[in-house]
Amino acid sequence: MSVPTVTLCAALTKALPRQHGAWATLAAFYLLGVVAAWPPSGASLLVAALVLALFVAHGGITRVLSLRTNDPWRTPLVRTSLLLSALAVCLAAALWLTAPSTGLVALGMLGLALTSIAFALERRGLDRTFVGELVGIVGLSVTLPLVAYVGHGSFDVARAALWASAVMFFVGSILRVRYHVRARRAGPLTRGGRLRLMTPSLAFHLAALLVTAMAAEQDVLSFVMMVAWLPPLVGATYAVLVTRQPLGIRRVGLEEVILTVLFVAVSGIAVTRSS
Repeated sequence: MSVPTVTLCAALTKALPRQHGAWATLAAFYLLGVVAAWPPSGASLLVAALVLALFVAHGGITRVLSLRTNDPWRTPLVRTSLLLSALAVCLAAALWLTAPSTGLVALGMLGLALTSIAFALERRGLDRTFVGELVGIVGLSVTLPLVAYVGHGSFDVARAALWASAVMFFVGSILRVRYHVRARRAGPLTRGGRLRLMTPSLAFHLAALLVTAMAAEQDVLSFVMMVAWLPPLVGATYAVLVTRQPLGIRRVGLEEVILTVLFVAVSGIAVTRSS
């Protein structure tokens, strides 16, 4: 029995991560990094290519780990992932030559450490747990300070606060999605039952709003950033008080995309007003 030939293009397509949420999260962190380093520079495009190569290589290796040893896709996916990793190394070298600094090295080491932890969790089937998703989000979030650093030449307290706010938003996304998954499994719930399931998400978002207000009081963030937390809070309150039937996964995904777009837009306005 002949083994079918797998082209590089087909293997690259197979390696693309299927998680739409991960793509949206990566795009959001990149856009926020561009905003934090405004105006955009050529170095930010290098970062985009670097992050994209690593993201797809990670997807290819993850796919390889799920295949049988004799699967015909295994070797092409390994080769594609290695090729993308080599490309990422070249892009990282070009980035270093463009703006050599210890800050870039520190961010690169942080990204590699988080990627290694993510792989370890995936091997153990823990990537879908809260810890696994949290590690994935923090790993993708390194894109923001990396873009901001190469574009602005420094990474101050205000940009670090924006980074922390973005990470908190996507941690909140984990809690929001988990609420809908649990509500769907539980079936129709009373208002009290919905409130019990939503309590971790409501508490987290209220705490994030309070932290943002304290940061704004210290002139670390703009008060406009507080507006970014209102849509998730309103959505969570509406889900508890009004929504009786569990939402479908597509509806939940659409809501998360809308909330992400609103967060990025409000954050962009806040950064522009404070700069």
